[in-house]
Order: sequence, then C-alpha cells, then structure tokens
Amino acid sequence: MNRHYTDLEAPIMCNIRLMLIGFFGVIYFTTATAWAQPKIEEDLLAPTGKWRGYTLSPRGVHVAALVSKGSRFVVLVDGVEGPRMDQMLSLDGMPYLAANQQAASIPALFSDDGAHCAYFTKAGDEYTVMLDGKELTRGKYELSTLNRGLLTFSAGGKHLYFCESTTGGYHIVMDGKPGPVSHKPPQVVTSPDGAHYAYVGTLADGMETPWGFVDGKQVKYFGEDLRFTGKQHLVATLKVKAEMALNIDGRNVIVANNISQISISPTGGEIAAVVYTAKANKTVLVVNGKPVAGTEGVGVQNVFFSPDDKHFAVLWGGNNPYMIIDGKKGQQYQMIDSGGNSSNGIAMARSWASGLPIGTQMTLDAAVPMFPAFTSDSSKFLYVATTAGKAFLVTNEDESDGYPAISPVLSPDGKHVAFIATRGYNKPAIGLDGKMVPLKGRESGLVREAVNSLAFTPDGAHLVVTANGVFYIDGVELPDLVCPGQYLYSPDSHHLLMVATSVSNPNRAGLFLDGKLVAPGPAITNLIARPTFTPDSKHLFWIGHRPPETSDDRESAVLYVDGKPTSIHFITEGDASMSGNWEVSADGVLNFVARSNDDLKRFRVTPAPDRTLTTMLAEAAGAKHK
Repeated sequence: MNRHYTDLEAPIMCNIRLMLIGFFGVIYFTTATAWAQPKIEEDLLAPTGKWRGYTLSPRGVHVAALVSKGSRFVVLVDGVEGPRMDQMLSLDGMPYLAANQQAASIPALFSDDGAHCAYFTKAGDEYTVMLDGKELTRGKYELSTLNRGLLTFSAGGKHLYFCESTTGGYHIVMDGKPGPVSHKPPQVVTSPDGAHYAYVGTLADGMETPWGFVDGKQVKYFGEDLRFTGKQHLVATLKVKAEMALNIDGRNVIVANNISQISISPTGGEIAAVVYTAKANKTVLVVNGKPVAGTEGVGVQNVFFSPDDKHFAVLWGGNNPYMIIDGKKGQQYQMIDSGGNSSNGIAMARSWASGLPIGTQMTLDAAVPMFPAFTSDSSKFLYVATTAGKAFLVTNEDESDGYPAISPVLSPDGKHVAFIATRGYNKPAIGLDGKMVPLKGRESGLVREAVNSLAFTPDGAHLVVTANGVFYIDGVELPDLVCPGQYLYSPDSHHLLMVATSVSNPNRAGLFLDGKLVAPGPAITNLIARPTFTPDSKHLFWIGHRPPETSDDRESAVLYVDGKPTSIHFITEGDASMSGNWEVSADGVLNFVARSNDDLKRFRVTPAPDRTLTTMLAEAAGAKHK
C-alpha cells in the first residue's frame, strides 16, 4: 500500500501551499461580489394542514402522503392525487386509523427500486388494491379477508401479490389475478431478480394433497422449503416414500434418507447439503452432488462460498472445531468464530457519516464483510480462531500472532485485511496484510481501550485508525487535530472531512476539510448532520442549524452546499435522516424530502459548477491569512 500524505503530514509543503492559496484567496475575497448559487427545485407533495402522514420509497426519494379530502382521504404519490377512499387499510388488511398529527408513517408500499407504489383501500364492504394510482383489483372485505400475509412486491416491482381468504380456503392474488384455491395459506417465494415466483398449496381432500404453482401455472408437487438460487433455479426438498430428495427445477438430483442444512452460494453456482444415508449410517456434506472428504458425521456448522463460486469452506463444529477449505482440513482450535458482529466489532460506521446526529449510538457498518469470509478475488479465506486463551487471524493456513482478542476488517474492495488486537494493558496492536503497523503519535491515545475505529478509505488504499481523538493514516498521526470520530472521506479518497479541534489552539475548532477549517465554531459542529460528497468528489452537502431570526420565527435546519447556507430551511433534520431520504444521483444532484412551513416538499439541489471543494479550501486558506 502506498503512503498517504496529507498537507498536515508535510508541514513544509503545507506552508508553501498555504502561502500560495492564501495569496490568491485574498484576491478572491476582495474581487468576488457573490458566491455562486446552487440550482434549487422543489415539488409540493402535500399541503399544510391536509396531510396525515407519509411513506418514503427505499430508493429514488418518492413519497406517498395521506391527505384529507373533504370527508374522505386520498393518497398523493409524488404529489399526484389518487382516487378518494373511505379508509386506508394496513398492509395486512387491517383497518388503518389516520393520525391526527403529521409525520406518522402510512401503510403505502414501494417497490425496492422506488418505481412502484401500492396500497389497500376500503369503501363499504369492498377492498381495493391500488397500484401506481390505478385500481389493480378489488374484492369483498371482512376483517379476516387479507390477514394471512402482507401486500408484497418482488424485487424490482416485477410482481405484486397478497393472500386472500375465500370460499374453501385461500388463494394467492398475483398481479391482480387469483390463483387456485388452497386449503392451507400458501407461502410465496420469489427469485432474486423478482421475475419468478413459486408456492405450494393443498387440496381440501382430507389428505392435504399438495400441488405446486410456478410462474402462473399449476404443476405437479415438487417439494417444500422452496428457494431460488441467484441463477433463478428453484430448489426444494421432496419426500419420496421413506427417503428425501433434493429437487432442482422439478428434477430430483440427490436422493437419500435425509437431507438438511441446504446452503446456496450468493450467485447460485454452488449448492451444498448435509446428506444422511441409512446404509452407510453416516452423514456427509455434498457440494454440487459430490461428497466432501472429512465431513463424515454430524458436525457441519456453516458453509461459506467464494465470490467466483469456485471455492468453498466448511466450519466443522464440536469440541475442537476446524475449517475445511476446498476439501482440505485445517488446524483444530478450541473455538472458531462462526460469523456475525463479534468478529467485526471495531469496524464501526460513524453515525455522523451515516446521516445521524452526533451523539447517536454507532452501529456496525453493513457494507464491511463479516468474518469468516473469502477475499473479493476468492484467493484467500479468513477467519478468527481461539485456543489457549489467544485469538489468531487465520488466512488459509497462515496464522497471525496470538492476542487476547482480535477484531478484523476487510477493505471495501476486499483486497486488504486489517485487525486490531488487544494486548492486556499495553498498546494495542494493528495488523495489515500480515504485517504490524506501529502507531506513531501522541502517547495519550494509545491505551488499551483507546482505539475506537478501524477502517479503510473508500478506495481501500489506506488504513484509518482513531484512538482517543488521535487520527492515524497508515499509522502516522495527523498532527495538531483532535477528532472524536466524526469523519468522512470523499468517494475518491482524496478529501477528508472531520469534526476536530486544534491541540495548539483550542479556539480553532469546527469542521475541517483536508486540514483546513471550513466551518468554525465548536457549537456548530454539534449541529451538523448528513455530510455527503457528490460521486465525483467535487461538492459537499450537509445539514446545519438555523437559529430563530425573529420572535415568531422557528428554530430550523438549513441545507449547506459547498460550505454556504442555502435558502432551504426546514423544520427538522429528522425527516432528512430517515432511510431513503437523502440521495445524491450519479450526476451530483441531491434529492430529499422535508417539511418547510409545514408543507411537505421534495427538494432537488444542483451545486453550482463554479463553486467546488477547491473554492471552499481557497476561502479557508484566505481567511486564515487575512
């Protein structure tokens, strides 16, 4: 990995740059009369005093709002009004009581891409399914009519379905068309791409004789425990007399006395299962139909697949667990971490960078792979094992040194692995790609509990450690600044934004960009949320605080673009922190929904092309040297 130098790590170069930038910064301030304004567009989604709640789409920043219309209600989707209704129903078909106050979430359903919206309504003794503002289907309504599941979209909004009780049983209504009646409520499974679906029903013949239904056609029964692979193959288990079969696309590929623990690789290229045969009186793990040596007996705890579907690893449990990688048995240990948060506890997503206010409890970064895991190039398998009171990071067959505890993290590109290891009350150990990284900096930050984050830059090229406010890049301290953990790198990893305070001058505090103070004031930083770079790393958005300006004015939030406040004031930044409600498009346009003067609005903000991060840095340098 290449060394990463910031201006603060190169004081001589920093002084030269600051003198040049400061000189031109003075010229900029004395000649410019106004800073470039971003382009602001807004859509009224629901008027003041009329809306009772809204729901945001997971993507695309689309909004469904419930609005009073005389004695009735309507749903506005992106401001477009749907038909009037007596009452809205919840996604499980139960009556929904509209709140008397704003901001309550309403039971409108968006597809995962945000392109489609559906909901139930009720008028008289009938229910209606609305899809994209139009009636899809309707039927007779009672409290028990729709309570056997939820209104659901498949991936990409390709299908919309729900379960309806009817005479003699239940049926699945798929895209407005009812399927055959089943004596038991069917459970629908869909393919990862959302295009295919399947379920099993039963006849009311006293025998509960099963039948299958796939992509609109009733077919011969093919099994239970349905699931689709990433390559759209339908997998099921089927009882055949006294035996069991693994059925793929209607064909029995394995027949044994028992089949369990079916695992499918993410792309669907590999299928593993634990198979028991009474004749041999043993179980064995089978991968793509072939037994794996060393897996005889009860002990398979988990199966892991490589991204290219060419390799697999098996965690063999018991008193002395071990890994089997591509059929080769590894070292035995007293314990092997089976996966989850505990092995990745130090890789925390900073709440500030995730759009939550400072002080909100941090959560694990879902984008960081959990351990055990294969690297992105599928060449290595990594896991954490413990024996004799010491933990080891194991890479294929190679072990790290042993420590009381190890918490590893993979880089975003999956090419590098780092870990932090506790060493009693001594300084923590930092490892990177098999080598130790000494932390060179203020000793006060190097105590046992000090290291509170371990992460990579977005490009995976540099390792970032924060410890008691000391910020390290590839093990080298960022001098003079104390950062409590609120920091964010630009997508290209060239810019570093952080909340910090100067050690040499505590009055110099606030928001720093590349080591330069761009928003001064300790109080200001506690009110900054949702810092976001544009994909090209040229512009920066954040939510700031706007105090009341008159006696009848309200405290509000304000949008900043490239360091300057805009005219967009909204009542609370809480709405902007909601999931799905802060999206920057590939071309750098920010979309979000907020309450402005109690109107519900969607804003589209395009940064001015002649004001960028470079402008912010020049202004900061100029202000320092004025």
